[in-house]
Amino acid sequence: PETGLTPAEWCEFPRYALVRILMHAVKTEPARFWRVFGWFVACFTGFPSETP
Repeated sequence: PETGLTPAEWCEFPRYALVRILMHAVKTEPARFWRVFGWFVACFTGFPSETP
């Protein structure tokens, strides 16, 4: 479908939206955000052995 967005803009938009969502989450629920964010990072890094 023709949306008027270039492929580069399509790549940029989700990232922009994600940043907006993250900023809102940090402001409204910092504790829950950091807990989820830490878990997310742990999953991506494959749970390195040096984690406490």
